[in-house]
Amino acid sequence: MFTTMKENMKQRYRVFLRPWGTFYCEDLVTGKQETLKTRDKNEAHRLVAARNETQDGPSSVRGCLGS
Repeated sequence: MFTTMKENMKQRYRVFLRPWGTFYCEDLVTGKQETLKTRDKNEAHRLVAARNETQDGPSSVRGCLGS
């Protein structure tokens, strides 16, 4: 019955590891891939979580504030 925020939100970005050991993220909407400039798995997931959290951008915040 209860759903978490993570279940409700579709993730826009995902993490993957290149064969040479560098983590990348992929935008699942556009297909664009870019380096996260890290070899640390925890850091890569933290960076992508931050991107997924802010994917709606400032416009959603503006809407919540009633501007």
